[in-house]
Amino acid sequence: LIELLGSDEIPKERYLEITFDGIKNDLWGTVQKIKGFLQLEFSPELESRIKEQHERQASYKRPHKNLSLEAFGLSEEKIRSDFDFFFERYKC
Repeated sequence: LIELLGSDEIPKERYLEITFDGIKNDLWGTVQKIKGFLQLEFSPELESRIKEQHERQASYKRPHKNLSLEAFGLSEEKIRSDFDFFFERYKC
């Protein structure tokens, strides 16, 4: 997919890139981008629910601790090496 996007085989107006970071940190803005891209209209009730969720997410703290990469037999170096194309594209 990244190769197709990079070569412009898929016209930019035919896809919308949504990131986890966008959903996590700006749910409202991300939903507005999706609405615009798909030319959708939401009911006032749905708009209100999305706004409420956006506000709740801002203060969310997960109740659990994530396992380390090593617990899965991985390392940051290995992941960065295997997915260098991704990290380069998104400047991670």
